[in-house]
Parts: sequence; C-alpha cells; structure tokens
Amino acid sequence: VELFVENDFAKQVTGVLQGDTPYLRCTVGMCNAAADVFKNAGTNLYLIYQLTWSNGGDVLVVKPGINSLADLKGKTIGLQLYGPHMDYLTTILAQVGLKPSDVKIKWLKELTIPTYETNGKAVDPRTAKEQDDDLDAVFVISPDAAALTGAGGSGGESVKGSKILVTSAQYKRVIADTYAVRADWFEKHTDEVNKLVHALMLGQEKFEGLLASKASDPKYTQVIAKSAELLFGSPSATGDVEGSLADCEWVGFSGNVEFFTGAGSVRNFDTLSKQVQTSFVDMGLLKAPAPLKKSSWDYAALAKGLTNADVTNLPVKAAFDEAKVRAKVEKQIATELDTYTSVGVLPPFEIYFDPKQTEFD
Repeated sequence: VELFVENDFAKQVTGVLQGDTPYLRCTVGMCNAAADVFKNAGTNLYLIYQLTWSNGGDVLVVKPGINSLADLKGKTIGLQLYGPHMDYLTTILAQVGLKPSDVKIKWLKELTIPTYETNGKAVDPRTAKEQDDDLDAVFVISPDAAALTGAGGSGGESVKGSKILVTSAQYKRVIADTYAVRADWFEKHTDEVNKLVHALMLGQEKFEGLLASKASDPKYTQVIAKSAELLFGSPSATGDVEGSLADCEWVGFSGNVEFFTGAGSVRNFDTLSKQVQTSFVDMGLLKAPAPLKKSSWDYAALAKGLTNADVTNLPVKAAFDEAKVRAKVEKQIATELDTYTSVGVLPPFEIYFDPKQTEFD
C-alpha cells in the first residue's frame, strides 16, 4: 500500500469520490458528517476497522467562570468544522441536558495550527482563543491545550486564566477513530479489504510487542522515525509521534469485535451512529439521516495468526426475527443516555485534600 497524509477532511472525501483512493480515515462523527455527500453521489461508506478510542488527546479548554458543563449554556465555543470534535460537543452537552442550539458555535477550518501561512488569520481553535477574548471555550488537541493553559510544564499559559474543563480521558468512549471504504468499491473488492483488516490487526500486535521492548529493540526507533517523517514531515519529530500514541487507546481484535458486533459494549457502531446522525441533523450538518454501513467480518477467521485474539466469546450467528431484533436495538439506543455514565464516562468532580493526606473516604 502507499501511505500519504491528508488532514483536510473535505479533500479526503473529494479524493474518495473521485477515485484517488477508496479508503477514508475518519472518526465516526466525521464519517457520518459525510454520509449524505456519498448518498448524493449514489454510493455509501462501509466502516471496516476501528483503530482507537481517544483517551486524553481531545480537550475542552474554557475561560474563567466556566466551572461545569452546565455553565456552557449560552456560551460561544470554537471547534473544527468536519473535525473530530463535533460529536464530542453534542455528547457532553447531552450529559447536562443541553442541545447544540443552547450554545453558539464558531466553526474553524483547521484542527490545530497549520503549516501554511495564514497571514495572521485564526483558522484553528487554539489561535482563535489566543486572539479572541470573547471566545468562551475551544475544543483542541492536547498539545494545544497545554499551550493555552500552561498544563504539563509547557512554559506558561498563552491565555490568562484558561483551564481544562474535560478531556477524552474522562469521555473515553466517544471519539472512535476508524477506517472506512467506499461502498461500491468494497462490494467488488471485499476479499482485499478483508486482508487489509487482518494486516492491521497483525501490525498492531507486532507494534505492541515493539512498545514492550522499545528499550532494547532498535526496530522501535526505526518505526517511530519513519512515522514521524510520514506524519510530521521530519524523522526527528519522534516526540510528537509518541505523544499521539499516549493520547489514545488502540482497540485491536477484541475492540473491533465489540465495536462492530455490539458484543459486550453499548458504545458501539450502531449506538454512536444513531446518536451522531440525530444530533447532526439538529445542527444542520446533515439534511436528513443517511445511515452508514458496517462490515460483517468473520472474526474467527480474522483471529488466525493473532496471539491475543480471544474467540471464546464471539457472537454466534443464528436464525432470528429481524423485526424483534431491530425493536430491541432501537429500545437500547433510546435509553442510551440513562446507561451512558455507567459504561466508561466519568462525571467531572473535584476532590480537595491536604498535603501528605493518605486516607480518603
């Protein structure tokens, strides 16, 4: 395969529609935002593989006076249009009974400071916050959050009084990073896509082995340097690569089984897509629901060659009443918010303690 970088999601979508590549990298929210574009072109997207859950890399930075999610009501929030934070916003608003219409959204073109010249114009959330005192909050990636707030010893806050309100370490089952493929191409090349998915699973296991032995294995340094060159334009940008690795949870074989089959998790493809589609229609990002497709792999076959694949709890295909199953799934989705906090989302709260205190209730 040939690897290339394209961080402009609109250009990614255009490239897939034009046939430059059949593959699309996107979060579930980003894929859903593009769903009606593919529908209008007479095709669709198949989500084929989940790479990660964001686990700390996506951050909401706020100005002084905003101390809880409920305080966001009526506030102006900056985030990237067609980026990974759109459904992050709608999810955390829903946690406190707010809708997108309860806040003012400032859409920005880029996720972070771009490499091209902007002539002083703010095109990303971090720069917009630094230039606009009236911007109440921004969704940023963790290095930009550190720069804005001075967190992590970054050398001082670039916006006085700004602070981190929540991160995806608290909402760790919201932003799912995935690979998708154009549906009409997928249906003609299913075996090839299946091999790619298997290769991704094998590759992840091998990389986990490298991480475990990185102190003694020179191949780790080679892989990280190559990744830095590909992703950041310089083989010396290894710190950026390692920082990215630390900000996410790689899900592997078991995570893909959970995500695409729903076995063992209510934070799965069906649930997330349903929530995203509904909220994006409300926001005007979609004209109408345009559901995505998902691959139905034989995970027992994909487990071959893997050392950490547990196949004992794989879903068993059986005859079923489709209407009853659909009704059950829809009921589960309808009650999702009631169960959400018990399956991986931590409500924000503060614990005050004294120096050297060792006992807590």
